[in-house]
Amino acid sequence: MPEVDPSYEELEWVTVKHLDEPRERFADAKRKFRENPFLPIGLLGTTLCLAFGLRAMMQGNRAQSQLMMRGRVLAQGATVAALVFGFVIKSQKDLKKMAATAEKKSE
Repeated sequence: MPEVDPSYEELEWVTVKHLDEPRERFADAKRKFRENPFLPIGLLGTTLCLAFGLRAMMQGNRAQSQLMMRGRVLAQGATVAALVFGFVIKSQKDLKKMAATAEKKSE
């Protein structure tokens, strides 16, 4: 078995978050919610439609169950659309930020 060099100079560019920094418990979740508020709303809608649909199915109410399952599919589609929309907006912001940084460096 070849011996591995324990030096890590080639990984110098890797940064590690400091785990000992005090942070608020749900700071990341709050930040994500501010970035794309439609995603958690879609997740909640999907979950509620699923729960009510399963409840209606267990009670034997086929029409209500079918309606809730269709609502779940619509809510899932809206959630995926919100996710894609969020990615597009975030990538556009990142591109503008990178262009501004490159412009400042070239000056």
